[in-house]
Amino acid sequence: MRVLLQASGAASLLALVPPALSFRLPSASPRPSPRVPLFMVATSPTSSLTTADPATGASNVLADAFGALNESDQYDAVLTGLCAKILDGPGPADAEVLAGPLQLLEEMNGRGVAVSARSLGALVDTAAKSQSPRVVGRALRSLRQNRRPAPVEEKKPARGFFGAAAPAAAPPTKSALDLYGALQAQYLPPLPSRPNARAEALAAAPPLPRDVRDEDVVAATSVGALVAACLFLDATDGLLFHTELWQPDLALAALAVVAVLDSGYGYLRAASKFVKEVPDLPASEIFGTGELTGGVVRGAERLLKTDTERECGCEAAGFFAAYVLGLPCFAFRPNALEAAVLVYETHAEGTPEGLLTRPGLLKVLTWLLAPVAYEQYKHPAADGGPGPLLSSDPREATGLLRRLAERAADMGAAQDWAELGMEDEQEAEEVLRWAMACADRLVRENAKEIEGLAQGLAGGASTVGDLVATVEGW
Repeated sequence: MRVLLQASGAASLLALVPPALSFRLPSASPRPSPRVPLFMVATSPTSSLTTADPATGASNVLADAFGALNESDQYDAVLTGLCAKILDGPGPADAEVLAGPLQLLEEMNGRGVAVSARSLGALVDTAAKSQSPRVVGRALRSLRQNRRPAPVEEKKPARGFFGAAAPAAAPPTKSALDLYGALQAQYLPPLPSRPNARAEALAAAPPLPRDVRDEDVVAATSVGALVAACLFLDATDGLLFHTELWQPDLALAALAVVAVLDSGYGYLRAASKFVKEVPDLPASEIFGTGELTGGVVRGAERLLKTDTERECGCEAAGFFAAYVLGLPCFAFRPNALEAAVLVYETHAEGTPEGLLTRPGLLKVLTWLLAPVAYEQYKHPAADGGPGPLLSSDPREATGLLRRLAERAADMGAAQDWAELGMEDEQEAEEVLRWAMACADRLVRENAKEIEGLAQGLAGGASTVGDLVATVEGW
């Protein structure tokens, strides 16, 4: 069937539709209105308006199917198709390639056409493919301007002055990306400037974790190599040296004694009090702490064990923090290099959303530390204290400050960086602790939402668009 379009804003849509659809656009007025609705007149397939192939006389099924869609479905089909074509193409999608989908989205915003979950996910995935914060930010800002129906609670109909039913109110709407950047004010309070208030705030903040993964890996590698060498010599000493060596057995016995004293000295000391023949063992600051064996065990876990659930939880925490804090970056593993690029790109644009400020720096640091806070929250130590960090890295936050300081002069931001006062080690340490406190509160109060994202990541089928739809409750 042939569809007749009468709208001033339809020209851009027609340019995106295949010519086989044979749209007819009447002449428009000299001063068209962008809010003129899109009228569709559908006739029966047997009427003279049905499109047909001039050669065979057969009806055009594609045109008939497209004409049967309403305005919202037509926009949705075209937007999803354009994004799918870009996603299937080679290489990253730059701003020029994304111009078509973004222009179509802006037209939908002007006409009041809501995006669907499918087209929203496709556009977010397409923007994420660009790997450019500028392109991602533009796409998210355009999606925030799009309106979708909001859930409505059922209420009794209101009555007018004489008992007549009151006029129905317009259905409520909300942004397509209602939560993007919506939690900044709630979870990013500024660090107090007054000394007493600052000291009180920092006293309640959790300490910045110390990362010892290098020491753990070295300890595990050294002990593993020593054990392997002893076992090899035990098995081959007769063949290689024509005698039985006692040194490997002594080394293995020494390792076993150290392990027992390091992890079980407290139990031995408690047991000595009940055995009269054994003198009471003295207290020790070296043995019984579990530091030596703990480092070896943690290092072995880092080298040999892969905890998919733990890693997905940390990735979900980083994604959630970036999204609700309004960062146009979808890195599942936030790192100092990408964060520094994001800060200086927004600074070069000169927009109010620039991140080379105290609030902007706190936002980026909170994003970097969100996986650390979530891993400590979900995987505490046996005594209830902070557990070891196996999937997240607190050094990324300090690495960001170092990279920003090193590149400030090259990026033309030396004065702006100096005004932040991060060259003072004490000031930088306090800012890092405050960012850790913000990240800890963010992940604790939104743990349920982060767990939902982690389940989607663990399944292996979730894209960036799927995760955005999950956060937004689509």
